Amino acid sequence: MQDLMHSLQRHNISPDQYLTDMKKTPEELEAGFTDQAIERAKMGLVTHTFATEHSIDASKAELEEELNAIKEAYKNNEDAIKRLHAPEVQESILNSLRNRKVMEWMREKMIRS
Repeated sequence: MQDLMHSLQRHNISPDQYLTDMKKTPEELEAGFTDQAIERAKMGLVTHTFATEHSIDASKAELEEELNAIKEAYKNNEDAIKRLHAPEVQESILNSLRNRKVMEWMREKMIRS
């Protein structure tokens, strides 16, 4: 919800205008985010379990490569680059890399079938 509010602010859109455009109440909007968060958490658990069972992980080299790509994309945003050093941000990036590898592994298995 905070990300949405920041995004709206950056685009000079009031929260009330957004809700009107979306034809939702604040409660409906929040409920939608809750549903999405639950689905993402479930998918994260499934992906993590699958990655663990199949020894799929991202290496430090892959993390560094991804960090360098992000730094290049945000080279004019010092705050974004600083946040990349936070352990929780790097863990999130590692999870994303691992999830991508799981999806690639599954796609490859499906193509072979």
